[in-house]
Amino acid sequence: MIPIEVTDVLPSAILTRINNISDEVKRSISELRLRSNKPICITVAGKNVILDYICKPSDIKEIFNRACKYSIHTYQNQINCGFITLGGGHRVGICGEAVKKNGEIINIVNISSLNIRIARRINNCADKIIDYYISNGFSSTVILGPPASGKTTIIRELADSLSKKFRICVIDERNEICNENIGIMCDCMHGYDKAAGIEIAIRSMSPQIVIFDEIGTEAELQKISQLFSSGVDIITTAHCSNAIDFFKRPVTHKLFDLSVFRYYIFLRTDFSDIRILTDKELTEGMKCSIGSDFSRSMLSVGRNTFC
Repeated sequence: MIPIEVTDVLPSAILTRINNISDEVKRSISELRLRSNKPICITVAGKNVILDYICKPSDIKEIFNRACKYSIHTYQNQINCGFITLGGGHRVGICGEAVKKNGEIINIVNISSLNIRIARRINNCADKIIDYYISNGFSSTVILGPPASGKTTIIRELADSLSKKFRICVIDERNEICNENIGIMCDCMHGYDKAAGIEIAIRSMSPQIVIFDEIGTEAELQKISQLFSSGVDIITTAHCSNAIDFFKRPVTHKLFDLSVFRYYIFLRTDFSDIRILTDKELTEGMKCSIGSDFSRSMLSVGRNTFC
């Protein structure tokens, strides 16, 4: 079903159309894409499905206002970053015209499309990873995958499961990870930027594990080194489609160079194929890629080992 936090922001005409979809399909919807003067598109099990409802500009405006609870000023910082977080960890992505001042985005106007990403708890989706930890011991981990592959869902489940044994601090910058059902030894820092959150966690919360989503800046990389030097383990995520992408992307390559993480976990667009590699296995993959036929070697590594 569609969570109430999402249905509450939908105009009645759109909600009526959505309710005409079978319950089986509704349970599998991960995204609602609404574009002005175009049909609604839903993402179901990774596939795009177009509905026979043309989204009007007034629909976009109403959804945006409801998502902001009719207080745009309150959500201005999120809007400037291109999203609004709803209750329950659901997120409304925003596209429109950026207003800039001194090179910084200070508002988004003339909104033309919205993407409502539905956060669903998928029970037991991290069981393979937990079993691996039980057999091999826990250590710092990076979850890697393309957009919408379930990285946030996985770290939410890991936070819940691991907090039965470890003191965990979750830096939930976009309010997407923590909810009222999060684990018993889990402290949640809502709305903190990651670099500041890491600093505060070290200083005041004495965690054994710190969890946060989507590492991506130099400041965050530096804080990871500081966190590790303090004896704290880390679970984080990064965008990466496969092993080739991993080595090409500056951020993920720098994560590897930090020598902080022991486990690298690659996700696909569902949870049926979770690949867990150690840092040593990833290093061996790098060595295999060095040679006269670089492209072929990397493609082979990507297909057979990392993807």
